[in-house]
Amino acid sequence: MKKQTHKEQTANEQETILETAPQGTKENEVADGHLETPEPPTNDADKEIKRLTEELAAKGDAFLRLTAEYQNYRRRVEKEKQELIKFGNEKLVVDLLKVLDNFDRALSAVDYDCEENKNLISGIEMIRKSLSDLLKDYGVATIEAVGQLFDPVMHHAVMTEAAEGIAPDTVLDEFQKGYTLNQKVIRPSMVKVSSH
Repeated sequence: MKKQTHKEQTANEQETILETAPQGTKENEVADGHLETPEPPTNDADKEIKRLTEELAAKGDAFLRLTAEYQNYRRRVEKEKQELIKFGNEKLVVDLLKVLDNFDRALSAVDYDCEENKNLISGIEMIRKSLSDLLKDYGVATIEAVGQLFDPVMHHAVMTEAAEGIAPDTVLDEFQKGYTLNQKVIRPSMVKVSSH
């Protein structure tokens, strides 16, 4: 008989192990030649897999909700920031409108026919225009009133008067100018309105 090499002898031993192994275990062979028998699936393992899958789905859902809430929070903070920039100086503007009113009162009380007052009137008008232009640069606009249809958002009616030939709810006179700041009414016009 022919002498077997070590390599051939090892191969023969492995074949013998495979032939004597239980049916269907070739795929479970381990590298060192030992066979591993698979654990039969248990209900506990299936339950654990199902529980972990549900837990993972719940965590994923919670993550998506948290991400959406964070996006909403960021949008809300950005909007509040823009509002603060846009209307943060509203109180100052309202106080400056009182100064503008005082310039208008001063100009209405001055005698324009008097030659001595011309320089004073010119100075007051220049200061008033300078203040008015400054407010315009910050988004302040005058509300149109006389001849307009009464709008309770833009106008504050302090009296009504019957007027022939004029449609009801039309602004007849303006007692105090109204103003908006970036399209937001910060002071409605004080007006007289035609009655029905």
